Amino acid sequence: MRLAEGMAETIGQIVVKQGKTSQDATRLISDRSKTGDQKAVTQC
Repeated sequence: MRLAEGMAETIGQIVVKQGKTSQDATRLISDRSKTGDQKAVTQC
């Protein structure tokens, strides 16, 4: 669980650095979980 939280936090920081909103970060995380990367994203 800690790993998943860290991954989500990292993804969020990357997206924010690119000038996007936190909603985009959430959508990116959702898309990753949909593509089968559920190990990295367990919280949604």
